Amino acid sequence: MLTNDRPRTPGFSLRLILAWIAILWERVWRAGWRAACIAGLLLAVALSDVLPALPAWLHLAALIGFASGIVVTLWRGFRFFAAPTFSEARRRLEIVSELEHRPLALLRDSQATGADDPGTRAVWLAHRKRMLERLGNLRSVRPAPGLAGRDPLVFRGGVLVLLCAALVMSWGEGWERIARAGLPDIEGAAAAGPAALEVWLTPPPYTRLAPRFLTARQTISEPLSVPAGAKLLAHVRGGLGTPELKLGPATIPFTAMSARSFRAESKLTVTTRLTVTQRGRTLGQWVINVVRDQPPSIGFLRAPSKTSRSTLRLEFEAKDDYGIATVRAYIRRANQGNQPGDEVITLKLPAGAGRKALKSASYHDLTAHRWAGLPVIIRLEAVDAIGQKGLSAPIKTVLPERIFTHPIARALAEARKDLIRDPANNRQAVAEIVGDLSARPKRYNHDIVAFMAMRSARARLYMDRSKRALREVSQLLWDTALRIEDGRLSLAERDLRKAQKELMEALSKDRLADKELQRLVDQLQKALDRFMRQLAEQMKKNPERFGQDNPLDRNAMVLEQRDLQRMLKRLRDLARSGNRSAAREMLSTLRRMLENLQSMARRRSQQGKHPAAKVMRDLQRLIQRQQRLMDRTFRDAQRLGERPGQRGENAPGQKGKNAPGRRQGETRQSRQGMAGEQEALRRGLGGVMRELDELLGRIPGNLGRAEREMRGAGEALRHGQPDRAVPPQGRALQQLRSGSRQAMRRLMQRYGRRLGMMRGRPGWRRGDRRDPFGRRREGIGGLNTSDIKIPEESELQRAREIMDELRRRAGERQRPKFERDYIDRLLRRF
Repeated sequence: MLTNDRPRTPGFSLRLILAWIAILWERVWRAGWRAACIAGLLLAVALSDVLPALPAWLHLAALIGFASGIVVTLWRGFRFFAAPTFSEARRRLEIVSELEHRPLALLRDSQATGADDPGTRAVWLAHRKRMLERLGNLRSVRPAPGLAGRDPLVFRGGVLVLLCAALVMSWGEGWERIARAGLPDIEGAAAAGPAALEVWLTPPPYTRLAPRFLTARQTISEPLSVPAGAKLLAHVRGGLGTPELKLGPATIPFTAMSARSFRAESKLTVTTRLTVTQRGRTLGQWVINVVRDQPPSIGFLRAPSKTSRSTLRLEFEAKDDYGIATVRAYIRRANQGNQPGDEVITLKLPAGAGRKALKSASYHDLTAHRWAGLPVIIRLEAVDAIGQKGLSAPIKTVLPERIFTHPIARALAEARKDLIRDPANNRQAVAEIVGDLSARPKRYNHDIVAFMAMRSARARLYMDRSKRALREVSQLLWDTALRIEDGRLSLAERDLRKAQKELMEALSKDRLADKELQRLVDQLQKALDRFMRQLAEQMKKNPERFGQDNPLDRNAMVLEQRDLQRMLKRLRDLARSGNRSAAREMLSTLRRMLENLQSMARRRSQQGKHPAAKVMRDLQRLIQRQQRLMDRTFRDAQRLGERPGQRGENAPGQKGKNAPGRRQGETRQSRQGMAGEQEALRRGLGGVMRELDELLGRIPGNLGRAEREMRGAGEALRHGQPDRAVPPQGRALQQLRSGSRQAMRRLMQRYGRRLGMMRGRPGWRRGDRRDPFGRRREGIGGLNTSDIKIPEESELQRAREIMDELRRRAGERQRPKFERDYIDRLLRRF
């Protein structure tokens, strides 16, 4: 129809087709707008998730009602429906384009008469030309269904608003809600709407990792990494049929918990693909990468060493994926094989409460063991939470042996060795030796405790031949030797090490009650007080042994009781706040300091044996004796009724009248004795000056002036004039002190390195003390704690608040189980 008569106007055919479509849309919309509004209202109700909350019969009735309304309105609207024709489309174009005389209809007409007449033909063509020229202003047709008159209440607008609100409310769950709305639960059937999938991946508790939560809406392109042994829990709610869980080729069925709930559990051991399906529909799919737990690694940081107290020091480093459970050291004899029945010393080392990386040092007193002094092989072993073991390379060393200097203590230690080596043949001989040693109380200062211990050991060796008695006598002999050697210091030191070990093991546990922590810290404090008290007594009784009389020691008292109290208080606060790592570091620092405390005292004792220390010690003693002699001279002058310098200020014949009477009580022998003592001090100073000349190559000038003043004081004392002797004695004392400082400074400059001190430290003063490691005293009580991260008080308070909040949430049983399990793991860790 359009082929021969189509006008040659650009876009005419397209406009004609669009006009036809517009008319079709108007007729369809006028016929179906009521059904569309009902369908939109149904969709809004479905997205609002109202229908599943209704009883099943009411839910079904609502669906039937909506469906009936849609069908009825469609039938009524399309009952007289007729598709538009192209003639109607042309007429709509003419009307829209405001074309008069219906030019598009004229184009379909043909010349009725006079087709053979040229004039008539020319008139017809001119007419058509004018019509075609008017077609250049054709306009597009827009649909105009005219619903304003059919819907005066704008019902369709309200439906659109409800639909938009429902879409916003159901964002992300639209399809699930639509499916639930379309599947009512009839007579308890498991038609609970679309399936909702939830998956928990819970790592093993020892990993201390948080669970992973997955839903069907989560799409993760990369594989999910979980530790081996992780627990998989899948939960499906709703849907039709029983779902299935596939781990690679294996299928794990779900267990019906109720009519609408299904549950499946499994343990992940290998990398696989996790797929959950229900009646052929995939609810969720992920790739699970199972990471295997690697065995721990451990090694020595330094070779095993011996401390000054003959304890074995082991420094090691251990690592593991999720935390180290235990660390042990195994000690075997060097010439012994590795057979199952061989004797092995097992030492438990600090593991750090499941730390992934651990660097630590431990101290072990094995001097009482019968292998002490023999070559051994030490190997470390680290074990993780699932029992995997890592071994270090074996190291050969000599087990530390206690060297006793007291003859009785040394004899008891040798007797104990013989008893342990061959108890059957040496029992009687050891009993006789112990009895003979006990009969010499003068040799061990009449210590009644040591005497009773040796007599008891002798009696038990004679009367009790059991293995238990052998072990107890061996320990008794060892304790007695320690008491004779160090008094109660060694026993106090043993109790201190035991308290430190128990506290370190407690801090390595997952949980530690506050009462138990309080008890262990109090026990450590008491043991530390006893140790420091016994150490002070030993230093007082034997100052030369601990270097207390070393005049060249500028770091004499490096640790005070209040410093230790502050460290223990901070340690207690750190443990209570849950910062176990810092608490362990603080305890390790305290242990290192105490281990090095006596070693530095012994070094000071060795430094005191140097000739420079000896000459300075002699000079200090000489100054003290000169001070005492001057005091005696001053008192003698006062008893004679003469003040110092008075005789020199008066004329020779103007002495007090009563002076000769008072001098009658004083003997000439006493004055001569002080004169002789002054002369002896002068000669002693001469000896010191000669030794300083040998050490330094020159003598401080102050000492020469002091020698001349001492000579003048001696002359005055020989003439019975103590008042004239006091001034030169004072000047001599002043010169001695100046010369002592000058000599000490020069000796330090020349022999400082040999004495273990820094050379030429300017600006030094007596209060410049250092810790057992030779560092400046900073931090807590002057102790250097810069290598430990100690939290501030505000951080500790914040940590306490977090711990209290975790404990409060752990007690709320209404919380989900997986959340409470996670909180429990946090509490066990901290």
